[in-house]
Amino acid sequence: MQATLKRLILIDKLISLEETGTPQELADRLKLSKSQLHNIIKELKSCGVPIA
Repeated sequence: MQATLKRLILIDKLISLEETGTPQELADRLKLSKSQLHNIIKELKSCGVPIA
């Protein structure tokens, strides 16, 4: 669970700093599939995290 929280914090930080690159680049950086990344971002949005 701690790894998941760290990943979420990192995603939020990278988005805030606008340092994500393309979705595929971000997924590769996080060692996720592109679909996993999209699911995480969808969940973050549903929790009210401001993601453009």
